[in-house]
Amino acid sequence: MVSEGWLLLLVLNYCGNFPPLARYIVHNTLWGTVSTISVLLNGEPFGTVQSFSDGTVEESTGVPFFFLAAADPVVQDTKSNPWTSLSLSEAQRDYYKVHNWDPELPLCARITLTGKVNVLSVMRKKCDYWLLIRILL
Repeated sequence: MVSEGWLLLLVLNYCGNFPPLARYIVHNTLWGTVSTISVLLNGEPFGTVQSFSDGTVEESTGVPFFFLAAADPVVQDTKSNPWTSLSLSEAQRDYYKVHNWDPELPLCARITLTGKVNVLSVMRKKCDYWLLIRILL
């Protein structure tokens, strides 16, 4: 069991240091929930799990990049409304398992990034279209 003093110390380390913490979480997670306003669901909210990268290990940016098919619901939804949210949790890391901590503890940092989707490049291979997109924060 973790003592209250230790928990307080961890919370204080996060307080007021949100941009570096957000970049850390983006760099150290592999997937998150991307939420859009769905075209197929007539304007209802829709979320889907997507893998992403923030660059190479040596040159991480803290900005999520996605490699998606043109037919992906996220791509279809952002054509009519580019605003998107990406929710991430530090619980993906083994740190919580190693320490036998519950990932639902308030100490497990969670972030939601919101911004507009930007298509960086379009690649064609046979009949498939692939898009490299990022969320502009």
